[in-house]
Amino acid sequence: MNQPPIRLHEEIRRSLTDKLGRIKADGDFSVALAFSLASHSTMPLIEELYLNSDRHLVVRFTGEAEKRVYGGTKLDLISGIHAVAKEANLDGDELGYLLGKVAELK
Repeated sequence: MNQPPIRLHEEIRRSLTDKLGRIKADGDFSVALAFSLASHSTMPLIEELYLNSDRHLVVRFTGEAEKRVYGGTKLDLISGIHAVAKEANLDGDELGYLLGKVAELK
């Protein structure tokens, strides 16, 4: 039985960037996705993205000292990823990659 070749993280990230680039997402969600993909598509560029003690996303843009609470919680981000995965026709590797990036948020 032929197994599909194992894709490298960089290949998955490039595929995600291409697929997600065609999806319309709200500002907060697109900020989190762009950071998760190490994309430079947000202006200004994101320096940090993490979760605060209330489990809300906090972002700090490059060149700014101030941090801002963005959007919802980690669970909201996960729900958004699942919703956009269907719309963008993400495969299991791509969905797993994004969810893994969310799991890394501290």
